[in-house]
Amino acid sequence: MIKKYVLPFTSNNKKLWLITGLFAVMFLTSACHCDEDEEKIPNNKVLLLKFDKETATFTEGREYKYYDHPETFTVSLSRYTNGSETITDIFYKERNALLLKTTSTPAPAKGNILIPEDFSPAGSFDKVATNDFVTPANGYKEISEDKLTATQFTALWSNVQSLVKVREYLKSNPDQQVQVFYYQPIADNVNNSSWFFILKN
Repeated sequence: MIKKYVLPFTSNNKKLWLITGLFAVMFLTSACHCDEDEEKIPNNKVLLLKFDKETATFTEGREYKYYDHPETFTVSLSRYTNGSETITDIFYKERNALLLKTTSTPAPAKGNILIPEDFSPAGSFDKVATNDFVTPANGYKEISEDKLTATQFTALWSNVQSLVKVREYLKSNPDQQVQVFYYQPIADNVNNSSWFFILKN
């Protein structure tokens, strides 16, 4: 037969349990949360700026943030058709990240910008107080060879070079080369067309 032993609950036992309980509470409330990751800072950024083609006016922009920082920055374009619709994807190759997705259709239909969905209006971008004029060290490069002239580029650039965000990008990446893309939502009509600038920090 198995004998059952019961320890007598003495005052010494009460003290022991009380002390143990107090230490347990103190440990649980003040213990270091070592299993939590340190807060990550998204130090890899890409800035997408949109302009009205006719007026060269900066209309809206979008900043992408990533947590790794590859040594190179490659922008690639993929274009394919779906019936009468032409779809264009622009990728940040090193991250395999989609920066821009557009559609273009024959008139009277009109294509759309599918990605990004959440542009910020031009008015939300702060400007520097100085009157100096800065330019990207390595100029610009057309992603799809749309023959943007230097004069046209300067007209567009003059509307964003004073943005605080643009100055930050030029400072952190002094060898900046602006990537340029022309978007025409109606295949056989230039109305409502846009230029896009892509900058890397």
